[in-house]
This record gives sequence, structure tokens and C-alpha cells, in this order.
Amino acid sequence: MSKQAASVLQVNGLPGKKKISMKNGQVIGSELRRV
Repeated sequence: MSKQAASVLQVNGLPGKKKISMKNGQVIGSELRRV
């Protein structure tokens, strides 16, 4: 994972599983809906 992705995760407070979601973008919406 890129350092940028890691930093974004920290800012959003998302767990490591959401790293992929941050990259895909579209997946973020579906993942956030789950939570």
C-alpha cells in the first residue's frame, strides 16, 4: 500500500481492510454503507 493510502486511512479512521476501497473509489461507497 502507498504511504498516501495509509495516511488517508488514518485521517478517515478506517480499518486496514478499507485500504483497497480507498484505491478503487467506487468500493469505498459500498464499504461505507456496510459500516
